[in-house]
Amino acid sequence: MAEVIDAYNCPHCGAPLKVKQGELIIICEYCSSTVSLKANEKYYLAHSIIPARFDAKGITASIQSWMKGGVYLPDDLASKSKLIELRCIYLPFFVFDIKATTAFKGYLTRTGGSEKREDTLDKQYPWKVLARRDSKFPTEEFKIPLSGKVPFNISQMLPGAEFLNAELDDIEAKEMAKSQIEAHQRALLKDIVDEITHDETQVDFRSSEFVHAPVWHAIYEYKGQRHWMYLDACSGEVIRAEAPAPDTSIGGVFKGLKHVFDG
Repeated sequence: MAEVIDAYNCPHCGAPLKVKQGELIIICEYCSSTVSLKANEKYYLAHSIIPARFDAKGITASIQSWMKGGVYLPDDLASKSKLIELRCIYLPFFVFDIKATTAFKGYLTRTGGSEKREDTLDKQYPWKVLARRDSKFPTEEFKIPLSGKVPFNISQMLPGAEFLNAELDDIEAKEMAKSQIEAHQRALLKDIVDEITHDETQVDFRSSEFVHAPVWHAIYEYKGQRHWMYLDACSGEVIRAEAPAPDTSIGGVFKGLKHVFDG
C-alpha cells in the first residue's frame, strides 16, 4: 500500500483528501469532487463512473464458467482450483474521441514491382489511456462499457471495492495517446505499402472524458501454482487470464480437438 503523503483539503467541501505517492487527480470521498493537485482546485474535465453489475458471487460464477469452457484448459481446472484473492478495483481512464490523419509516401513491392504510393489514412478512434503508471493491466483489451456510465458519484461504487486515483493528468494522457495513435497508424500502413519513406500523423482530440471503470482482479491456485485473471465487472467477461500450461500430450491434444469439433 502506497504511503499517504502531504495533507490537502478539498477546495469544494473543505474535507481532507487522502493523497498517495504519485497521485495527481484525487476524488474527494465526501463530496465526489475531482481535484487536481497541480492547481489544488476542482478539476472540470467531464468525470463519469460505470456501476458494477457483477458482485463477488456473480463474478465467481463467471470464473467457474471460464474454467469449464476453455478448449485447452485442464478438465479439472474448475473443480481443483482454489480462489485465493478476489478484488474489485475502480480504475481511472482518460477516454478520447480522436480523429487521426496520416499523410504517407512509400512503395508497394509485394506484387513483384516497385509501385510508388502517396495518400492519406483517415481513422477515428475512441482511445483510452489508463491513468496509472507502471501498470500491467491490459488496457488495449478492455472494452470500457461507456454506455453504462453515469455522472461520477462515489456512492455508485460496489461496497468494499478499491478505488484508484489518477497518476496522470489529461495533458500527459493526451501525449501518451498521441504517441500510441502514431504507432498504431504506422502499423496500419504496413497493409497498404511495404516500404514507408515518409509518414506524418495529425491527431485531433475532439473530446475528452475521465472515467472510473470497475474491474475484478482474481488470483487462483491450481496444482500448487498461482495464476491471475482480470474480469469486466459490468459484463462478467474475462479481459485477460493467465492459464495453466496446456496439456501437450497426445491425449490432451486429441481431447482439445474433440472439444472443438463437438462444439
